[in-house]
Amino acid sequence: MASRRKLNWQFEAQQDRKEIFQYWNKRNKSKEYSKRLNQLFTTKTEALKDFPYNGHTTNLENVRVLVIEKYFDCL
Repeated sequence: MASRRKLNWQFEAQQDRKEIFQYWNKRNKSKEYSKRLNQLFTTKTEALKDFPYNGHTTNLENVRVLVIEKYFDCL
């Protein structure tokens, strides 16, 4: 079995993810939606380890962006 790639989250992406969860927790007065959204993030990002070219290219070498749902703002 081939070794899987390692996924590195940029600090800004980690912060954005945290802010998304905080927004939905406050808006819905519940963490249930954030839990489902977190599962979606996990599923999509784990797939990148096996299929790294699924992400969108950027102007940075070896850096790709993964769009999850409609939460895409800009590159």
